[in-house]
Amino acid sequence: LNLFLLPRAALEWPIGRKLVWVPYATLGCSGLVLYLAHPGWAVRIGVLLLIPLAIWKGAREQVLDKLPWLSVGFFLATLLFWALPAWQPTGEIISAENMIQAILPGGWAPDVIQPLLFTAILIAALYAATGLWQERAAPRPLIWAALGAAVPVLTFIVTYGQVALFQGRPIWAVCAGALAAAATAAADAARRENFASPKQRAGIHATAAVAFIALGYAIILDEQWLTVALALLLPALAIIEEKAELPALRKLALIVAGLVLIRLLLNWYIIDYALGDWPIVNLLLVTYGVPALCFAYAAQHFRRRGDDLTVAVLESGAAAFATVLVALEIRHWAHSGVLARPGTSFLECALHVCSLGILALMTMRGAARLQRPVLNWVWRIQGGLALLGGVLLILVNPIIGDARIHGLPILNELLLAYVVPAILAALAMRHELLRNDEGVRKLLGVYALVAVFTWITVEIRYAFHPGNMNFIFVRVLDAELWAWSGGWLVYGIALMIGGIRFRVRSLRLAALAVIGFTALKIFVVDMAGLTGLWRVLSFLGLGLTLIGLGAVFRRFVAGVDQTKDATPP
Repeated sequence: LNLFLLPRAALEWPIGRKLVWVPYATLGCSGLVLYLAHPGWAVRIGVLLLIPLAIWKGAREQVLDKLPWLSVGFFLATLLFWALPAWQPTGEIISAENMIQAILPGGWAPDVIQPLLFTAILIAALYAATGLWQERAAPRPLIWAALGAAVPVLTFIVTYGQVALFQGRPIWAVCAGALAAAATAAADAARRENFASPKQRAGIHATAAVAFIALGYAIILDEQWLTVALALLLPALAIIEEKAELPALRKLALIVAGLVLIRLLLNWYIIDYALGDWPIVNLLLVTYGVPALCFAYAAQHFRRRGDDLTVAVLESGAAAFATVLVALEIRHWAHSGVLARPGTSFLECALHVCSLGILALMTMRGAARLQRPVLNWVWRIQGGLALLGGVLLILVNPIIGDARIHGLPILNELLLAYVVPAILAALAMRHELLRNDEGVRKLLGVYALVAVFTWITVEIRYAFHPGNMNFIFVRVLDAELWAWSGGWLVYGIALMIGGIRFRVRSLRLAALAVIGFTALKIFVVDMAGLTGLWRVLSFLGLGLTLIGLGAVFRRFVAGVDQTKDATPP
């Protein structure tokens, strides 16, 4: 009565247009409450009759063309609250020795669920037909196009959940494919027309087709295959958004991207997936590599029409998948294909640190070239994790812990744990993005110097005690104690030569610190621990080093520049 007797003049005022919704919403909500208390066809029909009323009024009055969307909520709630009794499929199961051999097909659906299915099909068809009709005649066609495209998708989801309880049912996947074909036909028909925003309407129906394809994937696929299928939808949505100029699709893509991120980054069960036994060439490339490419491709297309949250999430997701892919490939190789196997070797930790450092350098180059703010955060996170891992390897080194090293002296995993990360840190220091960040450059420089110092120390220990390097179980030999002094002095000399050659004052100061520490060790430790020839060689080496460095410093440093020490960029 309210909608039939409403004066047209009332719709000319904002308060009048708002009050139109009140009686309709009140009656619909009251019907749903009554339906919950007394489920049955009487109340159900009363609620469903509100649908054609809203469609009629929305088509008649342009300012009320969003009223049918309120009726969609009542319709979906009616399907959702539909009480279904317990039922069994109509097919006949043939079994032998308690094993199912075959299932003979029965009726298309049991009698108890046919009313729900017929109601869902008829009402969804009504919305679809109304949307297709009104999108060609209404002043605002996109609202009606979205109504006709979205309601079948939402109806399919609710009905599938009610009837199949979201279990894998191939017949539902076939239905989703048929509906995707119908939505594609509607998109093609809209594209061929020359009136009422053909590109936008075609994009809306194409999005519905993509949604039905996604639902079909969700029904028949599981584990990583479902996630990969969802990721493949992102390039399709990006292309549709670009061609049809539909900004609303960016929000839909954001939702899909969120689902993929959750399934790949927060899903602990992925370590139990069947990924194959081959190193590198396994299903990890598909599970993480394909989503990374899809995210990057979609981000590039979405960025052409606007740089927003969707683009940022897609870019960060692509970088995250690439990082996790490398980490899991290392884990897969180190544990012979069993990701869930407990324990972590020293070599695996070293490879993780190196891979994170390399990824950080690659991302830095990309950030400098593309000027993307997200990539600036990505390389900082990757580099921070690499630096944290490198510091942990220094603190918990094989001399202190119980890690076992394999290989020849010098040519072993200690290079990957200390020398390679130190080189990566030195390369990062010279990058243009850190030219003005003196604090980070100093931190990386200190780490690189300490990492190489640790490598020399641990490598000498390994040369003398390759089986067990722990201080607690194996004592230090005199030759080993002298070798440490010699190795540290050589390291200090190399730093001093580098600082003089490239005029880097910080390297010269580091050289003085290493030599000073070595001198302290010789006077405190070697004097008490060494005897005979080893003590003589230790002090002789220190004396010659100090005399030589003093002469070199006076000749090449103090004599050249007494006031200013220029550091090259």
